[in-house]
Amino acid sequence: MKRRVLLLSIALNLGFLAGLLALVRIKGGFDYLWMKTSSLIRGEGFVRDYNHHYFDREELFAQMPKRSDHALIIGDSLVEHGDWAELLDDPTMRNRGILGDDSLGVLHRIEKYLKPIPPRKVCLLVGINDLFREVSEERIIANLEDILQRISSLAPDCSILVHGILPIDDRLAPKPIASSTILSLNARLSELCLKHGVTYIETFRTFDKDEDGRLDANFSRDGLHLNAKGYFAWKQLLEANMGPGK
Repeated sequence: MKRRVLLLSIALNLGFLAGLLALVRIKGGFDYLWMKTSSLIRGEGFVRDYNHHYFDREELFAQMPKRSDHALIIGDSLVEHGDWAELLDDPTMRNRGILGDDSLGVLHRIEKYLKPIPPRKVCLLVGINDLFREVSEERIIANLEDILQRISSLAPDCSILVHGILPIDDRLAPKPIASSTILSLNARLSELCLKHGVTYIETFRTFDKDEDGRLDANFSRDGLHLNAKGYFAWKQLLEANMGPGK
C-alpha cells in the first residue's frame, strides 16, 4: 500500500513538473523563467508580462547580423514603431525596440547586442512602462546604471545617447502618470548620464509644446504613442544630438 502511495506521489510530482516545464516553454523558455526570477530578486515583483511578442522580437534580433558600423536604438513601443533607418536616412540604424519593454527588460537583453561585435552607437529610450508598473525611481535608475556599465564594459568605444522620458497625456494614456513624476525621473537620468559621461537628450520640452505637462495632441492620438509629426520631431532631436557623421 505504501509503495503504491509513493509511486502515485512520484507520478503526480513528475506530472506537475512536466506541466510547469511545458508552461515555461510556451511562455518563452528558460529566458522567460530567468527574467521573471530576476525581476523578483531585484525587488520588482513577479508580475512582469514577457509575452509572445517579446520573445518573437528577441528571436528575430538574435538572427540579425552584427556589424561594427551599426547604430542601435533600443527601447519600448515608442522605439519599435519608428522606421529609424528611413527617418534618419541612415542604413546602419537598427531598431531594437520591443512593445511593453522596461528598464529591466533592456538590462536583460543588452549584452546580446554588444557581443561578439559591438555597435558604434547605442541610443536608449526606456522607462515609461516602469512607471506604469509602479517600479520605484531608485530601481529604474539602478537598472539604467547597470545598462550603461555593461555597455561601457563590453563596448568601450561605443557612443551612448540616453533619451529622457517623453510626456504623456494622463487623460488618455493607459494609466495616469503625473508630469512631476516623469520630470523627477528625467532629472535623475540627466545626472546619471553626466556621471557616466554619456549624452542625455532632453525630450520633455520638445513634446510638451503647451507647457502644461502633457504630450502635445499634435504628436499623438492616444496620449502615449507618437504619430508621424511626433516621429519627425524626434528625428530632429536625434539629428541635433548625433552630430556629424551620425
